[in-house]
Amino acid sequence: MSTYFSPTLLWFTARRYSQVLLTVLGVLTVLLLFGDGLELLRQLGDTPLGEVSRLQLLLLRLPTLLERSLPFAVLLATLIAFYQLTRTHELTALRCAGQSIWQFMLGPALVCLTLGGLYITVLSPIAAVTYHRYQNLMSVVAPDQAAGSITASGAIWLKERTPHGETLIFAQRLVPQTTTLLDVTLFELAPTGLPRERYHAAQMTLYPGYWSFSQMTSYPRGSAPQHLGQQQRPTNLTPVTLQRRLSTPETVPVWALPGLIEQLQRTGFNVTAHQLRLQQILAMPALLLALLLLALPFALRLQRFGGVGVLLLAGLGLGFGFYLFNNVIAALGLTGQLPALAAAWLPLVVAGLCGLSAVLWQGED
Repeated sequence: MSTYFSPTLLWFTARRYSQVLLTVLGVLTVLLLFGDGLELLRQLGDTPLGEVSRLQLLLLRLPTLLERSLPFAVLLATLIAFYQLTRTHELTALRCAGQSIWQFMLGPALVCLTLGGLYITVLSPIAAVTYHRYQNLMSVVAPDQAAGSITASGAIWLKERTPHGETLIFAQRLVPQTTTLLDVTLFELAPTGLPRERYHAAQMTLYPGYWSFSQMTSYPRGSAPQHLGQQQRPTNLTPVTLQRRLSTPETVPVWALPGLIEQLQRTGFNVTAHQLRLQQILAMPALLLALLLLALPFALRLQRFGGVGVLLLAGLGLGFGFYLFNNVIAALGLTGQLPALAAAWLPLVVAGLCGLSAVLWQGED
């Protein structure tokens, strides 16, 4: 076995693998975009969209769909690329020249690590921004659901559709471990989206089915303020949905997640989902490399067991198996049965060790 490093071999395998990977990634993204478009049509139905088009909403989902299809694209691209090299006897020629599997795997490995780095620095921030924009637009075209956000200083913005119409809520802070908002300003919105009436309350607390306001004051246009005292208003929100609306981890760029996690911990929110999201983003380069290792032994053996049919079965089997295992571990992490660090990194460690063991068992070194 030769130990000579060949830049030509590195460039050849990296280029071939990149071409297949980009093709597979594009096909998977188009398929997911089509399915997501059908689901969007079902959700919106005959809803009049005004200035917001269905195509605009769908395009805002594109970076998120790219993000979801990336691991499966690596699996399928590894199977296809190395199957092609085996079928054309190029791998046979390389191995006859003394090149080991680790040497012609170096190019695809560098591609996976580079793609993982681009995911962390470019794709995931773009996906977070576009998904946040998507949620904001959906709150406009489908205002039956509340939408909101929490700032780095702890202030809260919340938009809700109630029997009184649309209401925009601003609170200076949330009392930790409670559903009580302090120093609250409410704006009732007209059908045009402009403020119709303003209210202020010292605090508002969420109870099952209603908000309770303390020391509430109304500020009608052209009239003196009216002190309303204790008031109640119906709502569809629950403590769980309130937290979800205020702190969706998919809408936060990776560099802002650590600060948001710290802020949410101070306000009493459960930050397990945010911690898991942060670790999953950081683990992406290692995950792609582990999936390359997992698919490689199957790709090298496909020529002996059959053609395209076996290739598709192997790809579907690997993809479904990893997807199921990853979701089970993530669910354990979200419920607190596993630490977020373990829930994010365990699937890629298992996938990498399984792939590495299979390569060594085949005696490919």
